[in-house]
Amino acid sequence: MNYKNFFFLSLGLWIVVILSLGKFFFMGQTHSASDGRKYVELNPDEKNYVLTEMRGLLTAVNEILVGMAANDNQKISLAAKSVGMGGHNTVEANHNAIMLKLPVDFKKMGMDLHGEFDSLSELAETPGVSSSELLLKLSGITGRCVHCHTGYRFSND
Repeated sequence: MNYKNFFFLSLGLWIVVILSLGKFFFMGQTHSASDGRKYVELNPDEKNYVLTEMRGLLTAVNEILVGMAANDNQKISLAAKSVGMGGHNTVEANHNAIMLKLPVDFKKMGMDLHGEFDSLSELAETPGVSSSELLLKLSGITGRCVHCHTGYRFSND
């Protein structure tokens, strides 16, 4: 085999590897589910990890609602900050393999969601902020949850 053929063979293999990795980065490990959503294929430990994080988000939403009912903006801010960009148990830091399996739009929604919790935390600390403003911000957050749960699932049953 001469160097020219070896070069083109190597280049071809390199392109195949890059395209394959790109597919996994953008598409993740997903399949079409019978209910029209995308099924994200995770092993049981990975699925449990992601669902545990989602339950943490739901717990924070509940704490925010409790804070709203009590007109306690500090409680709202703390609960929102606990699942913001700096406070949540990041998938990126703990399970890199999961990040390869999640489609890019799912990852983007997740990052945006944590950013929105930070924004809600800051809004709750704003003097004179109304409960309507806080509720509107929270409804935007829960709308993201609905959007994600409408589009994805983690089991294929």
